[in-house]
Amino acid sequence: LERFVTVTAKVRAAARSAGVFTGHEIHPGTAARCADDFLMLRKACDNDQCLGVYFDPSHMWQGETFEDAMRKVGSLIYGCHVKDHRIVPGRPLLSMEDDWKRRGMQFTVLGQGQLDLPRYVELLWECGYPERYAALHNRTCAPLVGEAVSAFYAVNETST
Repeated sequence: LERFVTVTAKVRAAARSAGVFTGHEIHPGTAARCADDFLMLRKACDNDQCLGVYFDPSHMWQGETFEDAMRKVGSLIYGCHVKDHRIVPGRPLLSMEDDWKRRGMQFTVLGQGQLDLPRYVELLWECGYPERYAALHNRTCAPLVGEAVSAFYAVNETST
């Protein structure tokens, strides 16, 4: 925690000075592997208002559901995107396997994986994300971006 506070101090100061938010992705292999980790980091930084979340529900595959995570950090989500995915039973989720087809967590075409996309969008509305995003960016709506990542499809067929 002390290292995170120290390492991010300059970035947080610059963000506050510019009136912007940082977006930490809750993601395996980062300082915040789950929503509780992020909240702990934020608390260690004296609840620095510039520390926000950049949310992707496809990162919640280690026991915490995206719904549980969003209930905890929803008011801190300042950016988001979405990738659909599936978990392959019997394969390690944190493998450094180069071949995506052999990994335990695999991206799919939106709507063909295990992610409940309509529920994700509902939760974004419930946590006030569209209004927060629009206010920060002087817009009338918030985009939901699908990333083109897949083990099995041509890149231009991955996102819809």
